[in-house]
Amino acid sequence: MLRRSQQRFRGMFPRGFGGPKLIGLGVLILVLIWGASGFYRVQPSQQGVELVFGRFTGVPTDAGLHWNWPTPIGEVYLPNVTVENRVEIGFRSVGDASARAGANRDVPEESQMITGDENLVDIDFVVFWRISDAAKYLFVLRDPDQTIKVAAEAVMRDIIGGTRIQDALTDRRGPIESDAQVQIQRLVDEYGAGIEVRQVQLLEVDPPAQVIDSFNEVTRARQDLERLKNEAEAYRNDVVPRARGESAQIVEEADAYRQEVVNRAQGDANRFDSVYQAYAPVEGRHVAAHLPRDPRGGPEERQQGDHRRQRRRQRGGAVSAVAGDPETRDAAQSPGERPRAAGGHPMNRTLAVIGVVVIALGFVAVNALFVVSQTQQALVLRLGEPRRDIQSPGLHAKIPFIENTVFLERRALDVDPPRQQVILADQKRLDVDSYARYRIINPLLFYQAVRTERDARARLSSIINSTMRRVLGSATLFDVLSEKRVSIMSDIRSSVNESAGRLGIEIIEVRVRRADFPDAIRETTYNRMKSEREREAREFRAQGFEQAQKIRADADKQRVIIVAEAQKQAETLRGQGDGEAIKIYADAFGKDVEFFSFYRSMQAYRTAITDADTTTMVLSPNSDFFRYFNSIDGTPRSDGPASSAPAPEAARPIN
Repeated sequence: MLRRSQQRFRGMFPRGFGGPKLIGLGVLILVLIWGASGFYRVQPSQQGVELVFGRFTGVPTDAGLHWNWPTPIGEVYLPNVTVENRVEIGFRSVGDASARAGANRDVPEESQMITGDENLVDIDFVVFWRISDAAKYLFVLRDPDQTIKVAAEAVMRDIIGGTRIQDALTDRRGPIESDAQVQIQRLVDEYGAGIEVRQVQLLEVDPPAQVIDSFNEVTRARQDLERLKNEAEAYRNDVVPRARGESAQIVEEADAYRQEVVNRAQGDANRFDSVYQAYAPVEGRHVAAHLPRDPRGGPEERQQGDHRRQRRRQRGGAVSAVAGDPETRDAAQSPGERPRAAGGHPMNRTLAVIGVVVIALGFVAVNALFVVSQTQQALVLRLGEPRRDIQSPGLHAKIPFIENTVFLERRALDVDPPRQQVILADQKRLDVDSYARYRIINPLLFYQAVRTERDARARLSSIINSTMRRVLGSATLFDVLSEKRVSIMSDIRSSVNESAGRLGIEIIEVRVRRADFPDAIRETTYNRMKSEREREAREFRAQGFEQAQKIRADADKQRVIIVAEAQKQAETLRGQGDGEAIKIYADAFGKDVEFFSFYRSMQAYRTAITDADTTTMVLSPNSDFFRYFNSIDGTPRSDGPASSAPAPEAARPIN
């Protein structure tokens, strides 16, 4: 059956198309499939970074279909360069990372920071960033995401260390965000990380939970201050307008009085003039002949008088008032089958020899050639002895079976020394957590001194902690929190770099990631913060009472002044009215004094004797009031003493 299958398979090809030709065709098909596997697709959010023998070709590719040498010659990375990444500091999102929900888990060792006035504050913030240079992002830092996180935390602590707690809680949020973005961007640029910091967003800036009630009390005291001021302002807004209205009423009433007395005087003068013109004395005429029998006048005149009195009683005024899945298709499966060697055939023996030679050469080539990637550097050892170092990426050669290679990182590496407690120059204690970024610049010296990255991290941690303790021991807490922190970190980096140089290492950056009070001092700090907040609350309430009292007193003062000025103006108007009325009266009544006396007596009779049946006057008959009853001209009669004239009964007037 196997032989029949072979014959049937050979029948599928033309005569003579076998042996080497079939093998060549198979090889050609394999080469084509291998070459086709070099096609790759770049999504709109990506950039393609092509490597050939580990070396970057120098030009990233944009969205679309591209080709690069397939494995093992070429390699392609497809980082997302338009996607906005986020780093969370002080908390960890639970569920949807795009929402800051209440279920998020707090990370107090990241969020609690020391302020410039030696208080503690909890800050949760997010850093948004994206890749600006894909090649730098891939080949400069080994862990760029973690670098962004530690750099952002260190920068934020530097900024908060120079800010008072009250400023951080209130009006400094915007400047803190912008300053942090600028400083983080400057730091990653120094690393050459190929990262653009898009935004730093403060989510929560709160006092620690242990003192939150005291800060809330200060907030309530501030609200009480504003409430007292608002109540006092409301009192002033009520009293002062009322005083203005009252003063306007007083002035208007006085002006009305002025006009009233002037008009009344003018009316009385006009009336007097009319009467005087009608009753002026003429030779041979007796005024008494025109006197009415009833001093009250007739019925019509009495009715008109009643109407006038009623109008006077009714006279008055009213004062109105809110990415692409990389589709890897394994096309390396070679079509066809390797033809079974025909034993004893010369061609088959030749092919077998060629195959053995090719395999041997391939084995030798594998041991003689090696690729240094863009992220690596290599050290060539000959029988264990270092011979040369290779820092340029690409394809390199070595003596097979005699030389071997040791690959080391070319990118910047990180080291996070263990936290240690440091005593400062002012005898205050801090728990200091630092970090450093370093690069291997001398592979031979590095290999001879520490050999592995693990041993290098251990040596660097010891050097950094020792230097940190020595330098910070001569600085005060104020120096660590203030702008002097930059120079302190520079001194530490210089000292560490000097020691690390003997290990073939260059220190890129050394920074204090966290500087916190020990637990015992933290409790003391909480108690001090509580007492300070209580003092502030009392002060705010006292200020509110003081300002409210000043506002009320000023309102009362304005009211008194406004009313007094109105009364002054009113009395002036009344005086002007009285003066004008007197002048009018004087001008009118001064024409004939005798007739004016008679005229006034007649008005007095009419006013006093209103009803003959009910009016009673207790006066002497010789009183000056009744002088026009005894004589027409007001003089006593000549026919006898006034005492002899009979007095009217009950001093009633004669109808």
